[in-house]
Amino acid sequence: MTLTELAYAYRSGDKERMKSLYAPEAQSALAEALEGPQTGPAMMEYVAGITSIKVLAAFEKPVGIVALVEITERAGKSIAPYVFTNVAGQYLTSSATVSTADIFNLIAYLNGNSIESLKVMGAK
Repeated sequence: MTLTELAYAYRSGDKERMKSLYAPEAQSALAEALEGPQTGPAMMEYVAGITSIKVLAAFEKPVGIVALVEITERAGKSIAPYVFTNVAGQYLTSSATVSTADIFNLIAYLNGNSIESLKVMGAK
């Protein structure tokens, strides 16, 4: 799975494709949100307004691959973590949460600075 596929599913409003790009443990919660009388329309309006998803950084954590992505949508830009798990050789969006302080601190930093301004420990 690529974020391009996920962005396309969002923009096209293809609920079945969206669900197929999520790991099995996340699909029922996603389906419930997509079909909810209040959450469904709000979620579809939000995802339809996403114009781009750009990976700023990615790294491996015990829960899977964590990608910090910049989401551009109607209201502006935001940064969010996406977690991907390997399911039968395919990386799918996971419902695993990332709650470590370093990730949230990194997101807070990136909301006001460019990724290029980061200094990587040990990098030359």
